[in-house]
Amino acid sequence: MEREDILDLLANISKLLEIKGENVFKVRAYENTIRELGAYKGDIIKDIEFGERR
Repeated sequence: MEREDILDLLANISKLLEIKGENVFKVRAYENTIRELGAYKGDIIKDIEFGERR
């Protein structure tokens, strides 16, 4: 899974939650995460994998 795959997946989840009529704060949380990860300069995949080993 690549960086863009993660961002696309989160965007799809956000859209589905919005369509479902989920709490607006939950939808916004996904949107904020997408924005933050999009601006993140590190290697998302490597950092996630490292975090799982702790």
